[in-house]
Amino acid sequence: MPRNHPSVPGPKELGPGRGLFPGTRLGWIDHLEAEVPWVDFEGNPGAPIPARSLLVGLAALQSAASTRQQVVLVFGGGSQPPELLSLVQPRLAPCKSRGSTSHLLGQRVVISATEQLELRCGGARISFDSLETVHIEGERLETRATGVNALRGDEIDIN
Repeated sequence: MPRNHPSVPGPKELGPGRGLFPGTRLGWIDHLEAEVPWVDFEGNPGAPIPARSLLVGLAALQSAASTRQQVVLVFGGGSQPPELLSLVQPRLAPCKSRGSTSHLLGQRVVISATEQLELRCGGARISFDSLETVHIEGERLETRATGVNALRGDEIDIN
């Protein structure tokens, strides 16, 4: 570890906290030091401590540290550092009334389904199915392009 750290608390020394099962705690990444996550958690009697992370990549750790995203920590006791088991994914708030807006932030957003995915607004809809067919329906269909607007396929059936 890059710097000296206080002894790592064992499951009995953790005190009250929000654990998923004995020896675990929900915490957060305080900072990264030489690509090692230093974690903190409610009830920690001292300063942040270094953790091992075998399952979470560096980019995800950096993002989690910058937003103080919750993490699942597993403590084995002794002087072993806790294991950072996973990041707790934030829940998206559903739209509950008309006029509500949900924003998905990120460089890439993936929504997937095994059988069918459908987007609807009024009478218009776009659906994707497991047979790799894309259906677009609506009263009007507009396409715009500042460059070439191409329609390609093995066969194009118009009306």
